[in-house]
Amino acid sequence: MILTVNRPAVKPASPPLRPPNRLAEQITGRTYISHSQLSLMRSCPRKVAFTYVEKAPADFIPVSLIFGGSIHSALELHYRVKLEGLSVTHGALLSAYHDAWRRQKTQSGKDIPVRFNKGDNDDTLHALADRMLGAFLNSPLANPKGTIIGIEEQLTVMLDLELPDLLAKVDL
Repeated sequence: MILTVNRPAVKPASPPLRPPNRLAEQITGRTYISHSQLSLMRSCPRKVAFTYVEKAPADFIPVSLIFGGSIHSALELHYRVKLEGLSVTHGALLSAYHDAWRRQKTQSGKDIPVRFNKGDNDDTLHALADRMLGAFLNSPLANPKGTIIGIEEQLTVMLDLELPDLLAKVDL
Protein backbone atom coordinates (compact mmCIF):
# COMPACT_ATOMS: atom_id res chain seq x y z
CA MET A 1 0.00 0.00 0.00
CA ILE A 2 1.29 3.46 -0.94
CA LEU A 3 0.24 6.47 1.03
CA THR A 4 0.50 9.83 -0.73
CA VAL A 5 0.28 13.08 1.16
CA ASN A 6 -0.31 16.29 -0.76
CA ARG A 7 1.17 19.27 0.98
CA PRO A 8 1.08 22.80 -0.30
CA ALA A 9 4.42 23.96 -1.66
CA VAL A 10 6.25 26.04 0.88
CA LYS A 11 8.11 29.00 -0.48
CA PRO A 12 11.54 29.32 1.11
CA ALA A 13 11.83 32.29 3.43
CA SER A 14 13.48 35.35 1.93
CA PRO A 15 16.51 36.64 3.76
CA PRO A 16 15.74 39.65 5.93
CA LEU A 17 16.16 43.01 4.25
CA ARG A 18 19.25 45.01 5.06
CA PRO A 19 18.45 48.30 6.88
CA PRO A 20 19.23 50.50 3.81
CA ASN A 21 16.83 48.41 1.70
CA ARG A 22 14.11 48.74 4.37
CA LEU A 23 14.63 52.51 4.32
CA ALA A 24 14.42 52.56 0.51
CA GLU A 25 11.16 50.60 0.76
CA GLN A 26 9.72 53.11 3.26
CA ILE A 27 10.62 56.04 0.98
CA THR A 28 10.01 54.67 -2.53
CA GLY A 29 7.84 51.60 -1.97
CA ARG A 30 10.62 49.41 -3.43
CA THR A 31 13.47 47.61 -1.68
CA TYR A 32 16.03 49.08 -4.08
CA ILE A 33 16.82 52.28 -5.91
CA SER A 34 17.00 52.62 -9.66
CA HIS A 35 19.45 54.51 -11.83
CA SER A 36 16.81 57.15 -12.56
CA GLN A 37 16.09 57.60 -8.84
CA LEU A 38 19.80 57.90 -8.13
CA SER A 39 20.20 60.47 -10.92
CA LEU A 40 17.23 62.41 -9.59
CA MET A 41 18.72 62.40 -6.08
CA ARG A 42 21.96 63.82 -7.45
CA SER A 43 20.35 66.46 -9.66
CA CYS A 44 17.37 67.58 -7.58
CA PRO A 45 17.04 66.30 -4.01
CA ARG A 46 13.94 68.47 -3.53
CA LYS A 47 12.11 66.62 -6.30
CA VAL A 48 12.95 63.32 -4.58
CA ALA A 49 11.33 64.72 -1.43
CA PHE A 50 8.25 65.87 -3.39
CA THR A 51 7.87 62.57 -5.21
CA TYR A 52 8.76 59.95 -2.63
CA VAL A 53 8.51 61.51 0.82
CA GLU A 54 5.66 64.00 0.43
CA LYS A 55 4.01 61.91 -2.33
CA ALA A 56 2.97 65.09 -4.17
CA PRO A 57 0.95 64.29 -7.31
CA ALA A 58 2.52 65.22 -10.62
CA ASP A 59 1.21 68.38 -12.28
CA PHE A 60 1.27 66.64 -15.67
CA ILE A 61 2.71 63.70 -17.54
CA PRO A 62 4.94 64.55 -20.50
CA VAL A 63 3.64 62.91 -23.65
CA SER A 64 7.20 61.87 -24.49
CA LEU A 65 7.08 59.47 -21.54
CA ILE A 66 3.92 57.82 -22.86
CA PHE A 67 5.16 57.83 -26.46
CA GLY A 68 8.56 56.36 -25.56
CA GLY A 69 7.01 53.68 -23.36
CA SER A 70 4.59 52.74 -26.13
CA ILE A 71 7.33 52.46 -28.75
CA HIS A 72 9.35 50.40 -26.25
CA SER A 73 6.41 48.00 -25.86
CA ALA A 74 6.15 47.54 -29.64
CA LEU A 75 9.89 46.88 -30.02
CA GLU A 76 9.83 44.52 -27.06
CA LEU A 77 7.09 42.52 -28.80
CA HIS A 78 9.18 42.36 -31.97
CA TYR A 79 12.22 40.97 -30.16
CA ARG A 80 10.22 38.59 -27.94
CA VAL A 81 8.63 37.07 -31.04
CA LYS A 82 12.04 36.94 -32.74
CA LEU A 83 13.46 35.17 -29.67
CA GLU A 84 10.86 32.43 -30.29
CA GLY A 85 11.92 32.15 -33.94
CA LEU A 86 8.79 33.82 -35.29
CA SER A 87 8.06 37.13 -37.00
CA VAL A 88 5.58 39.90 -36.36
CA THR A 89 3.79 42.24 -38.74
CA HIS A 90 3.86 46.01 -38.83
CA GLY A 91 0.18 45.95 -37.85
CA ALA A 92 0.90 43.83 -34.76
CA LEU A 93 3.64 46.24 -33.67
CA LEU A 94 1.31 49.18 -34.17
CA SER A 95 -1.37 47.37 -32.15
CA ALA A 96 1.13 46.80 -29.31
CA TYR A 97 2.01 50.51 -29.46
CA HIS A 98 -1.67 51.55 -29.25
CA ASP A 99 -2.38 49.10 -26.39
CA ALA A 100 0.56 50.50 -24.40
CA TRP A 101 -0.52 54.08 -25.22
CA ARG A 102 -4.03 53.46 -23.86
CA ARG A 103 -2.72 51.59 -20.80
CA GLN A 104 -0.26 54.35 -19.89
CA LYS A 105 -2.81 57.13 -20.36
CA THR A 106 -5.27 55.21 -18.18
CA GLN A 107 -2.63 54.58 -15.49
CA SER A 108 -1.81 58.28 -15.34
CA GLY A 109 -5.35 58.94 -14.16
CA LYS A 110 -7.97 61.46 -15.18
CA ASP A 111 -6.75 64.09 -12.71
CA ILE A 112 -3.26 64.38 -14.20
CA PRO A 113 -3.20 65.89 -17.69
CA VAL A 114 -0.88 64.72 -20.44
CA ARG A 115 1.26 67.61 -21.70
CA PHE A 116 1.83 67.58 -25.46
CA ASN A 117 4.57 69.44 -27.27
CA LYS A 118 3.62 72.30 -29.59
CA GLY A 119 1.89 70.96 -32.70
CA ASP A 120 1.49 67.43 -31.28
CA ASN A 121 -1.67 65.53 -30.42
CA ASP A 122 -2.69 61.89 -30.29
CA ASP A 123 -3.09 61.67 -34.07
CA THR A 124 0.27 63.25 -34.97
CA LEU A 125 2.11 60.99 -32.52
CA HIS A 126 0.29 57.87 -33.73
CA ALA A 127 1.27 58.75 -37.30
CA LEU A 128 4.87 59.26 -36.16
CA ALA A 129 4.82 55.87 -34.41
CA ASP A 130 3.50 54.26 -37.59
CA ARG A 131 6.39 55.73 -39.61
CA MET A 132 8.99 54.88 -36.94
CA LEU A 133 7.89 51.26 -36.63
CA GLY A 134 7.86 50.89 -40.43
CA ALA A 135 11.37 52.35 -40.66
CA PHE A 136 12.50 50.05 -37.85
CA LEU A 137 11.17 46.94 -39.62
CA ASN A 138 13.03 47.97 -42.78
CA SER A 139 16.30 48.61 -40.94
CA PRO A 140 19.08 46.17 -40.03
CA LEU A 141 18.20 46.70 -36.36
CA ALA A 142 15.08 44.59 -36.83
CA ASN A 143 17.22 41.56 -37.70
CA PRO A 144 20.30 41.61 -35.49
CA LYS A 145 23.15 39.26 -36.27
CA GLY A 146 23.70 36.48 -33.77
CA THR A 147 21.32 34.83 -31.36
CA ILE A 148 18.94 36.73 -29.11
CA ILE A 149 19.25 35.27 -25.62
CA GLY A 150 17.28 37.85 -23.66
CA ILE A 151 15.14 40.95 -24.12
CA GLU A 152 15.12 42.78 -20.82
CA GLU A 153 17.23 41.50 -17.98
CA GLN A 154 17.43 42.81 -14.42
CA LEU A 155 20.57 43.12 -12.38
CA THR A 156 20.66 43.97 -8.69
CA VAL A 157 23.93 45.19 -7.23
CA MET A 158 24.98 46.01 -3.69
CA LEU A 159 27.42 48.90 -4.03
CA ASP A 160 28.01 49.39 -0.32
CA LEU A 161 26.64 47.90 2.90
CA GLU A 162 25.23 51.30 3.91
CA LEU A 163 23.39 51.89 0.60
CA PRO A 164 20.23 50.26 -0.75
CA ASP A 165 20.67 47.82 -3.62
CA LEU A 166 20.79 49.35 -7.09
CA LEU A 167 18.52 47.79 -9.72
CA ALA A 168 19.43 48.02 -13.38
CA LYS A 169 17.40 46.84 -16.36
CA VAL A 170 19.39 46.01 -19.44
CA ASP A 171 17.55 46.01 -22.77
CA LEU A 172 18.59 44.17 -25.90
